[in-house]
Amino acid sequence: MKIPSIIQRWGLIRTFAIASFVSIITISVVSGILFFSFLHDNLLQREMAISSEFIQTVSIINNTEPSFRGSTDLRDKQELEEFFQHIIGLPDVFRVTIYDTQRRIIWSSDEQVIGKIFTDNDELNQAITGVRVFKEDNANEQSKQEHHFLPEHVEKFVESYFPVWDRKHQHVIGVVELYKSPVALYETLREGRILVIIVSLFSGVILYWFLYWIVKTAHQLIESQRLRIKQASGRVRSN
Repeated sequence: MKIPSIIQRWGLIRTFAIASFVSIITISVVSGILFFSFLHDNLLQREMAISSEFIQTVSIINNTEPSFRGSTDLRDKQELEEFFQHIIGLPDVFRVTIYDTQRRIIWSSDEQVIGKIFTDNDELNQAITGVRVFKEDNANEQSKQEHHFLPEHVEKFVESYFPVWDRKHQHVIGVVELYKSPVALYETLREGRILVIIVSLFSGVILYWFLYWIVKTAHQLIESQRLRIKQASGRVRSN
């Protein structure tokens, strides 16, 4: 069926009302999804960047480089433990694992995994090359061996891998794996999602009403002019 025949059958106003409603709703939904995705990714990026900067600063203060390089000196072990305690004390953090560059766990909040080596961890492999890696995950979707040690009460969490650099920031000396459930961030995202939905729907309604008013006004004007022309034409013929 051709578009002109549809307009003739339904009328200009009804056709525009349906077409514009579908178009505006589609645009509002798509733009809302894209905006929320942008907001979500940027807030999460910022959260991880702050954690990474904190870890690097504390690593330098506690002089953890000897421990990452295999030192068994008592003083170096104490520095590593202090480093660990600073990180585990971060808000919303429930598990911390520290790796050396051989992918061996040298410290962890779960003592059962200390000394183990995980070679099938793609995120850890990337972090060793100096790339900061993080992702959101769900506790009931455990695909990695170390996920079996997650606390039972944790559902949604962020798994992060932060490379630890030497003092000159030239070489990666280790990796800190951080598990956290950022409550404040998730609450902000929840409020942001609600705000995006409200703004998208409100903007769509306003735009729809405004366009409908313009088309309806123009249609009424055209119809009134057409009627006057028809009436004038009728008077001319009668004369």
